[in-house]
This record gives sequence, structure tokens and C-alpha cells, in this order.
Amino acid sequence: MIKILNRATWKLAAITIILAGNLCVIAAPKIQGDIEPKVAEAIVLFRNGQIQKAIAQFREIGDPAVPAARELLQTDVGSRGMPQLLLSGFIASTEGVRANVALVELLSDGSPYLRGVAASSIGKRKLKAAVPQLISLLNDKEVYLTTHVTHPNGYDREPSGIDVPTLVRDAAIDALQLITGKKLARSGSREKQAKAWLQWWQKQKARK
Repeated sequence: MIKILNRATWKLAAITIILAGNLCVIAAPKIQGDIEPKVAEAIVLFRNGQIQKAIAQFREIGDPAVPAARELLQTDVGSRGMPQLLLSGFIASTEGVRANVALVELLSDGSPYLRGVAASSIGKRKLKAAVPQLISLLNDKEVYLTTHVTHPNGYDREPSGIDVPTLVRDAAIDALQLITGKKLARSGSREKQAKAWLQWWQKQKARK
């Protein structure tokens, strides 16, 4: 009697495990499927001018929402001003394969701001695969960021502050330094550093 009960118990346990596994398999795609409506909703919010809500929803979704954010950057509503800042900020701060791919794509974007942000983010992530694209930016002298630096002794000195431009090239140099751990032409100008990196790249290609 005990043996019969044990067999029945084992059969019941086996059936339960199989059913549980099947339920998991069925449920998994539903989790993925739920993402698409949320992404679509965020896109509608964005296009309707509810930028902050859209970005908040993108952040909640995470990496799967990056391709949609990348596409919005290419539209009129997302390619300038605050929308551009928020979309690129979302991509730059999101971890994942899609975000990495989007950042590499942005290295060839028409906007110097986006190229610079992408280069800077790629450097922080140390994406070695992006080195060839970063090398191609070493002659990119468009300004992607301007920083206003005030005089350390206050406004009683003239001039009270200056605008310091950062070129896309500079962001590419910084990224290459972070990825490779090298600092070429350390005490030289940015121009000399760019030339040193180009020479370094030529040597790398010659070794292959």
C-alpha cells in the first residue's frame, strides 16, 4: 500500500512539474509581448509633447525601448532642443546590447552633439568594438559641447568667464584613452594627440 501511494505521489509530482514548465513557456512570450504596447504608448506620449512622461516610461522599460528612442532622435520632434537631450541621455544611461549598438550608430549621426555624447558614453563603457569608428572621428572638429568657466576670483575680474568648446575629436580621444588605457602625446595639444592616435591605428592595422 505504501509503495502504491509513493508511486502515485511521484506521478502527481511529475505531472505538476511538467505542467508548471509548460505554463512558464507559455507565460514567457507574454512578458516580452507586454513591452511592445508600452513602447508604443511612450512614443505617442512623446509625439504629443509629453516628453518627460515618455522618457520616464522608456526608462522603466529599459534596453528594449532604445531602438524606439533612436528612431525618435531622427524625427523633427526629437532631433533638437530638450527632446534631443532627453532621448540621448536615456540611451547613454541605459545598459544593454541595444544601447551599445545605438551609441555606435550615433557616432555617424549628422548632429555633432550626438556624435560627441556617443563617443563619451562609449569610452565610459569601454566598447573595444567601436575603436575603428572613434578613429574616424579624430578629424571631426565640430563643437559638440560648450562649457562656461567663470573666473575663480569672481566677477570683479575681466573677463569674468570664458566659453570652452569641446570638439567631437576631443571626445573621441578621451574615449580611446579609456578603452585602451593609453595616453598618447600626453603633454601635447589635442591636435598632436589626434595625430598620435592616427599613427597608433596605422600600426595596429599593419600588424594584422
